[in-house]
Amino acid sequence: MNILPVILLGMPVFLFSQILKGPEQVLEKLYSTYGNKIILKPRIVIQKDIKNAAAFLRQSNVIVVSEKLIEVCRTFGPDSSSALAFVFGHEI
Repeated sequence: MNILPVILLGMPVFLFSQILKGPEQVLEKLYSTYGNKIILKPRIVIQKDIKNAAAFLRQSNVIVVSEKLIEVCRTFGPDSSSALAFVFGHEI
């Protein structure tokens, strides 16, 4: 039985596949990729909150992120920015 190698061409590379940069850079990349300039980009506030990993405060347009969440995202290595982008997308 012969097994032929399969080459996948044209597969999109996920835009956040890199070691975690600053949360602001991850959010900027997420917003520039999204392309909708009508929705204002929120500010990011990092807190030492042990109860909540992340929260979006709609009235003040702020994403609150815990330091622990950022530490956990860093454990994903090359996918750390993707993990943080996922959290931001969920919160927004």
